[in-house]
This record gives sequence, structure tokens and C-alpha cells, in this order.
Amino acid sequence: MLFQLTLVLFLASSSLAAAVSSRAPDLSIRRKPDPQTSHTLDPRVISTAWENDGAASGATPSITSGNNFINWCLTTGLPLMNGTIPSVATCNPVPQGAIPSPDRMPSVKFVHPPNLGTLPAGQTFVIQLAVRQLHAGLFGSATTNWYGAPQQLDADGLVMGHTHFIIEALESYTQTTPNDPTQYAFFAAVSAPAVNGVISQNVTNGLPAGVYKLSSMNAAMNHQPVVVGIPNHASLDDTVYFTVA
Repeated sequence: MLFQLTLVLFLASSSLAAAVSSRAPDLSIRRKPDPQTSHTLDPRVISTAWENDGAASGATPSITSGNNFINWCLTTGLPLMNGTIPSVATCNPVPQGAIPSPDRMPSVKFVHPPNLGTLPAGQTFVIQLAVRQLHAGLFGSATTNWYGAPQQLDADGLVMGHTHFIIEALESYTQTTPNDPTQYAFFAAVSAPAVNGVISQNVTNGLPAGVYKLSSMNAAMNHQPVVVGIPNHASLDDTVYFTVA
């Protein structure tokens, strides 16, 4: 009788243990961390191409890496970019990001002022830039996110970003001496989107009399210059020269 009771209790406890076990989570199955929050490099994004220095092709040997240069900034001795516009040399650890296909590269052309045109001194005028294949009007914070994210493409494969206008004073149309890039007569970072394919910007009160060079500078959303995937392409920006008199 005692043996039968013991057997019944054993079978009952075994059934209960099996039932509990069937409901318990399998701790051997671990959820994979989100690649965008993990501090570990996912092997799926490691490019082994960067282990080759390219010297065999006759090019200047490149530095190499087996981990996508993730810690390369440590070799420079430079401070990291911190989301603000730097006043000293820095190192940016953010990847270059998404690169448009060759048939989606942006291009632009100034509509106004016309090249070699003449404008009246001291009078407000409007810069107009025709834009092709740039998703303009996207402008990240320059005080917290400067160079702080990779270049991105929209659903059509176009670079998401904006443009800048820079006007430099020249000695004459025939000047051959390079200008100091820290000096300019007018600068505007344009956050507005294109309207009917044209980006516009007022130059309030115009400019003094002189000869000027107007350039565009197209950028990704986080302000880094647009990056494309091939070297053999026309300029992604435009420049015109004009007189103010």
C-alpha cells in the first residue's frame, strides 16, 4: 500500500514538473540585441575589402582595417566631434553612410545672378539655384548634431540634405590667387526646400561695388558635403561670377 502511494505521488510530481517545464521560457534562446543600440560591431557589416592597402595597383598605400576602422580616431590624438561646429581639428567616428547610385547623383545650376551679369550696389537681390536630384530642405541641428549621423537617402535614392550659398569678393575676373576660405562677403545655409525645382535666398541690402564669385555647397542633412560613389562625374555644385556696380 505504501509502495503504491509513493508511486502515485512520484508520477504526480513528474507530471507537474513536466507541465511547469513546458510553460517556462527556454533560457538557451537569447534575443539578439538591436544592432543600432549594441556596442558590438555586427559581423554582417564588416567589409574585408579594407584589409587591402591597394598598393599593388600602383596607388598610394591606404591604411587598412579589419573592423571598419571603428576605433581609428584613437590613433589620431584628436578630440572627437561633439555635435557642435569645431574650431580645432577633430576626428569624426560616424560612418560616411548611404551613397547614391550614379544615376541619382545631385547637380545644380545658378539661375540668378547670371554668370558675368551685373547687379546694382547696395540693393537686395535673390539668389536662385535650380536643383536636380537633391532632396533639399532637410537641415539637422548645427549645435547638437553637426556631422552627427551618416548620409541618408530617401525612398527614391536621393541624398537627403540642403545647400549653402557663398559669395566671395575678387580682385578681378582674371584673379588667379586662391582666396582665404575663411573670408567671404555673404554666406547662407539654406534650410528651405526647392520650390518648382529652385532654391531661393535673399541677399538683403545687396553688396558693395566689386567683382564676386558665387558658389553652392551641397550637403547631407547633418552638414557633411555630399558623398557620391564614383570619381568620374561632373561637379555636384555650381559657381558663377558677377559684377556689382
